[in-house]
Amino acid sequence: DPDAVATIIYTSGTTGNPKGAMLTHGNLWANNMNTHLVFDCVSTDVALNNAPLFHVGGLCVITLPILAAGGHLVLHKAFDPLEQLRAIERYRVSVGFAVPAMLLFMSQHEAFAAADLSSLRLIAVGGAPMPEPLLKLYAGRGIPVHQGYGMTETSTMIAFLDPARSLDKLGSCGNAPILTEFSIKDYAGAPIDAAHVKGEVCVRGANVMKGYWNRSDATAAVFDAEGWFHTGDVGYVDEEGYLFLCDRLKDMVISGGENVYPA
Repeated sequence: DPDAVATIIYTSGTTGNPKGAMLTHGNLWANNMNTHLVFDCVSTDVALNNAPLFHVGGLCVITLPILAAGGHLVLHKAFDPLEQLRAIERYRVSVGFAVPAMLLFMSQHEAFAAADLSSLRLIAVGGAPMPEPLLKLYAGRGIPVHQGYGMTETSTMIAFLDPARSLDKLGSCGNAPILTEFSIKDYAGAPIDAAHVKGEVCVRGANVMKGYWNRSDATAAVFDAEGWFHTGDVGYVDEEGYLFLCDRLKDMVISGGENVYPA
């Protein structure tokens, strides 16, 4: 049953208090399909994941898509720069997932220059923007970096930026995957069609959660009458439709890929 709840992952969501996002079998399937089409996941892939599986990043970005493709999954309990580099060499890892801070720590380790990273065909990155020097550093090692934007309530993927556009679209989250769409809306809920005009990022698609567990009030607060999920993120699109995030409706700090609310 695609509408049956497959997992409940707790998140601070768009309204502050911790609540459980109900992700259905259909949500996870849709996110797997989005990921397969973006990353070209195949059964010969070897993926390395350090993120905890109780977190949507650890469960949905790489883990479930690779398992669905029939690939090999390597799980590490915690992140350590040297152990990460050694695991890539040992298991001939082809697909990785990281936040920018992890890639920075790896690049600063003395073993980085000599490490054999030739098996990596892509690294999926989320949680924060990638700095230009770090993008160029990994590109110099022949490693494409796929930047993305997502959240628990959307089974992760909302937008992705192709590595070929990572420099000329620096700071962008990219475009929506095939089973998902996003819209920029003003604070009265009307769509914004003009480029470079800020509004709330709203998402609709098969990967968007069923709602918050036992929280009909919180669910009603984030879905509008047309079925758009209101993320609470502020952004805009450029002339080519590339998404840029620039603020949060409520104050928030991002630390190590985690959302930290001052309250």
